[in-house]
Amino acid sequence: MKNVIIASLAVGVVLFLSGCGEEPKSIEYFMQHPDEADKIAFGKCQQQGSLSKNEIQECNNAGDAIGKLMVKKSNEALKKS
Repeated sequence: MKNVIIASLAVGVVLFLSGCGEEPKSIEYFMQHPDEADKIAFGKCQQQGSLSKNEIQECNNAGDAIGKLMVKKSNEALKKS
């Protein structure tokens, strides 16, 4: 009986940890890595199927970073003209 309880706890811990996944990358990270932001926003996030909560947050962060980078480039272009 003791072995069954230990095995059940071990399986529970493994299942719990497998659901935790990596933390989503921040907007600031994607602003420093625009190529990766493009890959995420226009690749992974456009695929059909279900995404985890962390993946959805990462998609949002990548999209926000792309938007901020576009505004930054536009502002720089306006300053030059």
